[in-house]
Amino acid sequence: MGSRSLEPGVAPPGRDRFALTAFRLRSAADFPKNVRKAIEKGLPWDAALEAVTVAAARLLGVDSILGTVEAGKIANLIMTDGDLFAEKTKIKKVFVDGEPYEVGRSPRTSTRTRRSTPVARGS
Repeated sequence: MGSRSLEPGVAPPGRDRFALTAFRLRSAADFPKNVRKAIEKGLPWDAALEAVTVAAARLLGVDSILGTVEAGKIANLIMTDGDLFAEKTKIKKVFVDGEPYEVGRSPRTSTRTRRSTPVARGS
């Protein structure tokens, strides 16, 4: 069976779910560049976003607590100054479990413990 060419953004039969991760990269710093390459090769932007968020969480079996922005889920978010996948985009703010961190500061330095009961904010 030879290789088949598919339209960009169309998954092979039986392979409709995939995630993009930094697993096995020599440097995690290469991850954004690799996501950009996938988009340049035809992966739709929204499919790339899904592949680095909810699809990755789903494949790891943690989508009940990660992957989407919802009340009761762990809120790990970033704010950027432009398109998330653009080469020149800079991260401006980082939130780990809903708590703000200075860009460049490791969240592992926090002594805060995770709450056991989800709290919905807002209203």
